[in-house]
Amino acid sequence: EPYRRQRQMCIRDRLIAKKEGLSTNSVTLTNGSDEGIKLMFETFTRAGGKVVAVTPSFEMYRIYAEMMGVKLDTIAYDQTFQIHVDDIVKKIDEETNVVVLLNPNSPIGTEYTECEYIQIIERAREVGALVFVDEAYVPFGVESQVELTKKYDNVLILRTFSKLYSIAGLRVGYILGNPELIQYIENAEGSYNVNTLSLIHISEPTRLRCIS
Repeated sequence: EPYRRQRQMCIRDRLIAKKEGLSTNSVTLTNGSDEGIKLMFETFTRAGGKVVAVTPSFEMYRIYAEMMGVKLDTIAYDQTFQIHVDDIVKKIDEETNVVVLLNPNSPIGTEYTECEYIQIIERAREVGALVFVDEAYVPFGVESQVELTKKYDNVLILRTFSKLYSIAGLRVGYILGNPELIQYIENAEGSYNVNTLSLIHISEPTRLRCIS
């Protein structure tokens, strides 16, 4: 356990936080991005509440909403495969717990402008809702919105090592955000959610030396 904990802290601090310009307590590792989504639902939604998202999108958001007894209120793409941000903003109300944005969305591949992100985030903040930005595919040519976590205290970013490094079977993801939000996530995590073997292999493609 001390070995696993040391390597986990090294990856959080030197591989992720340093690269993103964040403090170590602004990062938490998860057992793949699926666990990150599950932890978000467990921590920031309540039965009878609402999650706003677009459709079609990653199916796990629907599955976890059903598991948690949360309404998934979706906005569909139009015939030109576009989402109108005003339609998202109109869906955000006092019942909304979380707004899910995918950067870029899968399977459509669309992204939002900075102004659109700010419009959504500020409306969500008015009603006390979290904005959860899924960046599983961000390495493939779109701009990360991690800077928004430094400006707003209601934004979390979800990432995974599965896509860029082609190591989905190792099940390692991570969440970035305000340290207070990250602490809430960690309070819901299992004690050993990311195993030692996965942590060793995560550091290998990046030439990161965690153990002297």
